[in-house]
Amino acid sequence: GTSATPEFIADQIIDRVMLHIPNHRNNIKMEMERFICSENSRNSWVVKSASLLSPLCSYIRDQLIKVKSILNIDETWCRVRIKFKGDGTKLGKYFKKYIWVIVNKIEKLVYFLYDNDENDSRSHRPIQNFLGGFKGTIQSDGYTVYRQISNDKPDIELILCWAHVHAKLKYAELSGDSNVKYILPLVQRLYSIESECVACHLTADEIKKRRSRSDVTVILNELYDKATRLLNDSHSHLSDMMEKALKYMLNNWDGLLRYRNDGRYTIDNMPAERAIRPFTVNRNNTKFFSSEEGVKVAATLFTIVETARQSGVNVRDYLVYVIREVMNGNKDCSTYTPQAYLAL
Repeated sequence: GTSATPEFIADQIIDRVMLHIPNHRNNIKMEMERFICSENSRNSWVVKSASLLSPLCSYIRDQLIKVKSILNIDETWCRVRIKFKGDGTKLGKYFKKYIWVIVNKIEKLVYFLYDNDENDSRSHRPIQNFLGGFKGTIQSDGYTVYRQISNDKPDIELILCWAHVHAKLKYAELSGDSNVKYILPLVQRLYSIESECVACHLTADEIKKRRSRSDVTVILNELYDKATRLLNDSHSHLSDMMEKALKYMLNNWDGLLRYRNDGRYTIDNMPAERAIRPFTVNRNNTKFFSSEEGVKVAATLFTIVETARQSGVNVRDYLVYVIREVMNGNKDCSTYTPQAYLAL
């Protein structure tokens, strides 16, 4: 029967989503601050605030998947306790589920999707249902689900991630494979060109022209030729990591080249990788979700917080503003998006 201020609820969301403080540590923090507040009350307020913010999440989703958008997508696992009728347990069993992050970098929008896949697998159904009739571009890693989606939907262009190639080559380098010296510098030169584009503040059209120049073509051709020769040379003595890196690159070659098609595309999938990292850090602290409601609440809060961070607003001040608007009965979500907040 008690009420919480927007400021207090915002602090609780910040503690959970940005500072990754689990409940038992928050209890210690409250005690040290001489603030007496029931853990159950705090949990109830956070769950209620997520419910009030869910229309804003739906609005973000609708804006994010507009036609011709460019989406960066990634996924990670989480452990969720689920109670099934007749399972013979008091509280249920733990299952490995997946949560997806979808980023529209141009519109500065982030959406976290949880879908209870009945097969407990990273199948294409959750993300395919989310995309629906989407027509545009998706960028991801080499996971087969995304390739299947692009094959099923010819209106979707799939771009793959050079950061995964670079990471696999670095692992090969750490394993002591001397052959990596023929490949890794070429990938690093591609990244140097991207850094040059950023440093010079080039427009999308200028970036496309820069990527289309002959020096980039020479680097890519040299990469392909050297990788092919190394794989076909029985005397090259490739390590397992090096062989995996080269096969990954060549098997995904067409998708890796598509970043040159548009200056708005990025060379890698780092927008999604960065957006999902706070969720993985939070997972390491909390270990599991005690119910499906809990993971859905987390998805809602991460959506709001990460979208606010994309826009560069002060997240706490923004949360206070949004919660106050919702509590005052404002149902027009377009008036309290991060962009609308910045325009105040």
